[in-house]
Amino acid sequence: MTATSGASQRLETDVVGERVVAQVLDWVAITALSVAAAVGLASVGVLGRNGPVLVLLLAGFCYNAGLEAFWGGQTVGKRVLDIRVRSRHGGEASLGQTVLRNVPALVSPGLLLYAVALLSIATDREKRRLFDRLADTVVVRSY
Repeated sequence: MTATSGASQRLETDVVGERVVAQVLDWVAITALSVAAAVGLASVGVLGRNGPVLVLLLAGFCYNAGLEAFWGGQTVGKRVLDIRVRSRHGGEASLGQTVLRNVPALVSPGLLLYAVALLSIATDREKRRLFDRLADTVVVRSY
């Protein structure tokens, strides 16, 4: 499936398999960063009982939104799989767009959230998650 941008450029959005693998790679990276941050913060007495969960949620959100905004629409996983987040019209996704599309990461990194995301992708001709629709972004194959 492809989407047409404002500049008549064709964006290949049928990258669902790549998105799943990229997400798994990103989970590994986020988990490693979260554990390192939690251990560091706990060693100086900053974290309370629920601190590690908060660190995981914030790390996931910042990792995804930050890298997508400042690393050409890619996280580590997306770079490995050669896909990226773009504005639906073909340009670079803005910081606001990457923040909005990653709001679900602040709620929960649980499997239910990912099941809803896959259902949303399956029902959209441009293979977008609900928050991609809200942020007006697509995930496309890099060229």
